Amino acid sequence: MCCNGTYVYDFKNEKVLSGNPLSAEIASKLVNDAQAQGIHTAVYFEDAMTYESLNIHFTKFQKWVESCAPEVRRMFIR
Repeated sequence: MCCNGTYVYDFKNEKVLSGNPLSAEIASKLVNDAQAQGIHTAVYFEDAMTYESLNIHFTKFQKWVESCAPEVRRMFIR
């Protein structure tokens, strides 16, 4: 399970088994609304995760990701 339950992903075969992602329009609106309220966001893409602010939570998460096997790691982009 990944992305807060949005996807069931087969890491070995690198494919989504099932998914229910937000549309680009809804995701864009949520990010814009969050930014208007001063809330930092993180967005998952197929091969990367973006974030606006490297806070203590993302620092810990990044360390955990770096400890994972290379074939299951995803890239962070700020």
